[in-house]
Formats: sequence, C-alpha cells, structure tokens
Amino acid sequence: MRLKKIIFVFLFILHSNYNLAFGSSDTVKFKYCKVETVREYTRNTNNVMINGENKGFFGPGDKIKVVSYLFDDEQDLKSCEDFEIQNQTYSYKQTLNSITEVSSSEYENYIMNAWASYLPTIGINFNQNYKIQIPKKENIYRFEKKEIFFKKENLIGYCMIDPFTPEEENDVYMSNSFKRRIYNVGFTSKNDFALNETFLIMTCNGKEKGFINIPVVNGTFSTNDLQPYTYISKTKFTKKKETIKVEENKKAEEKRIVEEKRKSDCNVKKFKDILNCDLSTVVDVCDEWQRVYVKSFERINFTKRPNNRFLMYSLNSCKGTFGGIFGMGTSVYASYKWDIKKHKFKDDRISNLLEKREKVNMVLIHLSDHNKDKFKELYDYLKKNYKSSGNINKTSEVIDGKKNFVLWSFDNSRVLLILTPNYLGDGWTSYLAYVHPESVSEIINSFLETDTSNSQL
Repeated sequence: MRLKKIIFVFLFILHSNYNLAFGSSDTVKFKYCKVETVREYTRNTNNVMINGENKGFFGPGDKIKVVSYLFDDEQDLKSCEDFEIQNQTYSYKQTLNSITEVSSSEYENYIMNAWASYLPTIGINFNQNYKIQIPKKENIYRFEKKEIFFKKENLIGYCMIDPFTPEEENDVYMSNSFKRRIYNVGFTSKNDFALNETFLIMTCNGKEKGFINIPVVNGTFSTNDLQPYTYISKTKFTKKKETIKVEENKKAEEKRIVEEKRKSDCNVKKFKDILNCDLSTVVDVCDEWQRVYVKSFERINFTKRPNNRFLMYSLNSCKGTFGGIFGMGTSVYASYKWDIKKHKFKDDRISNLLEKREKVNMVLIHLSDHNKDKFKELYDYLKKNYKSSGNINKTSEVIDGKKNFVLWSFDNSRVLLILTPNYLGDGWTSYLAYVHPESVSEIINSFLETDTSNSQL
C-alpha cells in the first residue's frame, strides 16, 4: 500500500497539469516543456518527494530549486510559455524561473532516469527477468501476466485511464476527472509468497487496472492505435462544454418563457378564469408553495351510474381565496370528468390529466349556505344576465324518475346550478359550476347519461 501511495504522489506531482479528453483526430503530437521553479515552504513538511527522490524535511522559509517536465498536445499548448505555473499549495508557494521547449527524447530520458534512481530503493532491479501484470487489451478491468527482461527502456510508456468515448458516456464533457487524462506509466511490485516470487505491476496514475497503453513514437501517436476509442483535445473538450452550456442556458430560457406565459395565461381573478389553466398551473399561480398531490383528489357522482364521475381538487388552500357569492361561502374545486371506459382506475385518469396539462374541465363551487332566498337570488341573477343567450332553464330528473339531482343550465350550458340531496337526506347541497366550452357536451352527457342531441339542455 505504501509503495502505491509513493508512486501515486510522484505521478501526481509530475502530471498535475495534464488534461486530455477523447473525441476525434488523426495524428496527435505532444509538446514537451522543461520547467524550473523555486519552491518556498510555508509550513513544516516531512518526507518531501521531488521527482521520485526523498528530499527530507523543509520548514517555513526553506527554498529548493525544482526541475520538472510536462507534456500536452500542440493544440492545447501551442507554446511552453503559455503554461501557467501553480503558485500556491497547502504547504508551499513557488515562482517560475524558466520554461523551455525540449525534445521528446530529453523528456523521456528524464523520466527514465527518475524512475531508474527510485525503483531499486523498493527492490526492483534492472536487467532481470520479471513477470509483469498489465490490464488485458480486450478487457482493461482484468489482468494478464507476461514474462519480460526488465530494462531501463521499459520505463517509458504512456497510458490513458477509462478511455470511454463521448458517445458512450453522458457526462464525458462535463467531467474534469482524472479519467480524461494521459499519463506516463508507472511501476510497483508485489510479493507472491505462495510462489516465492516478486512480480511487477504496471500502473497508470496509481491505478492497476482500467487503462490502456498508448504507443507514442517521437512524441506522436496515431488515434488508430486507440480503437475502438476516439480522441479529443482539451481545447475541443472545453469548446464542447461551452457549447453544451450555451444549449442548456438556451433551453432553460425557453422553459422560463414558456412557464411565464403559462402562468400569465392563467389569470385567476374570477372563478371562471380557472378554466384557462391546467391544474398544476392554477395551483402554482394561486400559491407558489402549493403542489398537486394525487391523494388530495376527491370523487363526486351526480348520478348513481358508474360512468358519471368527476374528480375534484380543492383550491381553497390557495392564497387570495375567492370570496362569497350573494352572501354564501364557497369551497372551490378544479374538476375533471372521469370516464371509466377510458381510464378504469382513478390514478390513471389523474396521471393522464397532469401529463397532458389538460385544462380544467369544470370549476365546481360548493355553496355552503342553504338559505333558499340567497340561492334564489343567485338563480335570478343568472337568469337575468344570461337570458339573451337563449339558454333553457329546466329541472332534470334521471334514473327511473327518481330525483337525485336538479340541474339548471345557463349560457348554453357553460354555467350550471346543481342541487343534490345531502348525505343525511334532509336537505340539499348546492353547487355553481363553470364549464369549459370544449367540455360542455361531455359534461352534460355525464349528468343526463344520454345523447345531448335531443336534450332540452
């Protein structure tokens, strides 16, 4: 575990500036840079590792010259001078002395010598036979072991972690994780006590599996060698992220405009205005903190036949509660016709009306005062104001002559007065209803349970 940690720290220091991702290209050429910095420690730090060597202890004010190398592709790093040094860390700050472009061979020679000085300290020697563990090419999350004669030249290699294509991974363009980067391969060792042998493990940024090896020659590699994976530079990676962000912002703005229009079209100053809204919108407009709950739906039947059902959703919890009508208190419901021939189950009908944002079929207003004089005043008002509409006001009797409700129709059946026997059977429950124009025929059919073509209503 300690060996892995040491190697991970080494690789992290060396490659903290790599940031490559995948898309499409032909040939990729790296640009290599030699970086010289002065590191000044701001706190006590033990076991300082610099390029694979333990430099020991440093305290506040101690300075050390650090030489390191980095690489990136030419599209992302057009010039070594474009590289921005990290000036501050948890334990030190650093200043840039110089940065120069170098050849791939100088870079790789530096890496090889750094490893060559470090590996013998953990028991790995050169010019010896070893078994080396590497990920399988056909399945990078499984291992295979090969016999090699371990030489210094074996220390040079490039690898890529979790090389999924953008098309295969939804979050590829939104991630800045390590798995979008290219690194030098690393090595550690493990003892197999059962076989009494030590074998090498190839790593990629500390990982023992989940990566592929990339053949790089003179700082160049062919994307054909990455098949079936593709390649995209950091620049394209960033542009794609920016494009996605613009598209997301555009969609968000379009959604905001639609939502604002949806709410602006839903003006609920009057009872009948609710008919311009779907249920979710009228609830949002009435009270932005209120939400539609399936369990809050009530069922009402005006006849005893099963197909004549309505679903009601109380709007009394909305702020700006509607006032009374001719001195009678009100309870307001957004109501929908429930045809069990189309939707056998209640939840199916509710899901359907919410999903399609179906406009409210009928605003049903329960009038809490049963004073006959007040009810007659309402009736006379409707008769007077809608008389010119040619409506017919007639009492309706259904189900073998048994009066189970009384219906008055106004304004071509877009306004209804309804009386139903209360559950105690000693009085009446009264309702005023506003019907959506497109739902008039279906609503009246629900009350009369007959074809409205010959109906007096």
